[in-house]
Amino acid sequence: MLASGRFLIATVYSALAALLLFFTYWQMWTGTFPMDSHSLIGPTTPGPLYGLLAWATLIVFVFTGYDDRSCRKPSHILRPADS
Repeated sequence: MLASGRFLIATVYSALAALLLFFTYWQMWTGTFPMDSHSLIGPTTPGPLYGLLAWATLIVFVFTGYDDRSCRKPSHILRPADS
């Protein structure tokens, strides 16, 4: 996402994904290193909410990056050559 030059949406996605990981590990951490987040019930709130927002941000990134102008062929290719 950062390579696309759209830094704001890339930063928002990264922050939301980091919050998902932080809350998942923080709530289920057993106090050992390396951190362990094994649980039978999965992550609890608010972690999944940030994961959902991260997915929504990714979908917005994909669908707003391609507009009609970027899919058209350049007009100079279709013009006949000047002689």
